[in-house]
Amino acid sequence: MAVPNSNVNQLTAITNDFFIQGVKDLVHDQNVFFQMLKKNARYASGGAKINQPILYQFTQDGAYFDFEKGSTAAEDQITRAEFNWKLYRQRIVISEPEMDMNSGPEEVYDLLDAKTKGAGMAIRDALGTDLWTSTNGDSTRGVNSIQNILGNGTVPATNTVCGGIDKASYAFWRGNTNDVTGEVGLVGNMLESWFLAVDGTITPNLIVSHPDEIYQHQLEATTSSAVNRSENFTNTNQMTSGFTVFTFQGQPWVSDLHCPADAIFMLNMDFFHLVTHKKRDFQLKPFVQPVDQDVNIAWVKWMGNITCSDPSRSVWEYE
Repeated sequence: MAVPNSNVNQLTAITNDFFIQGVKDLVHDQNVFFQMLKKNARYASGGAKINQPILYQFTQDGAYFDFEKGSTAAEDQITRAEFNWKLYRQRIVISEPEMDMNSGPEEVYDLLDAKTKGAGMAIRDALGTDLWTSTNGDSTRGVNSIQNILGNGTVPATNTVCGGIDKASYAFWRGNTNDVTGEVGLVGNMLESWFLAVDGTITPNLIVSHPDEIYQHQLEATTSSAVNRSENFTNTNQMTSGFTVFTFQGQPWVSDLHCPADAIFMLNMDFFHLVTHKKRDFQLKPFVQPVDQDVNIAWVKWMGNITCSDPSRSVWEYE
């Protein structure tokens, strides 16, 4: 059993007023994938699942002669995916001795600042890890991973169902995958992967890889191979938040330590979406004090998921 006291109420008020927004910023602005998701972020009020409208590829009717009858055959069209809600939490723990040692208003403020920043970094790392975990799908605790979303029904070998739709049965719901067998990072392979997702002016607009792959590509960009000379890799602060990136085909290429090695992800972020429950957008549950512990504990909670409306617009190159 936990009980409130005056110190606990003060901690809750200060944390809510000054620091919870900082937790959101740590998640949304210090991970490039989540930063780009902000433009496609939306809130939901509830529901058993998150409904995501999808871009279904209709059977073409096409050209016809005058007086020719049109087909009225019914099509079994899937118009939405249903993603599960995923729950995240992080505790903030302050012991009573810590409170006694930081009893002045400035000291309490600094203590809460450090504690909430730590909580924000922990949630950011948890989401960042789950984002790239190959087995994270509909039935797991963590958010649906990029590999689950871009899987083609065979790769990854597990969790072919994404958003309630089985990729093994529905080709339109598969991402583009390119197995380059030991040659991730060769520019020729990257161009081959790139054009798997190009459709007119629609192209991937974010490339993500492990830092080791970024380094590999820098070296290859300077070799004498004609195919490598055709690409210019530029180091720039293109992202508005100051992320240092390279560019490929004019699009930002960033590194993420959570991203698996020996893989490159060419993503069209216009078709990825961050959905958050409006009542659990890094909500702080008030500090309480357990009767059998000399501590004050609060929980920061988030509820939502990462959804996709068209996996075929992105590419996963791997070896």
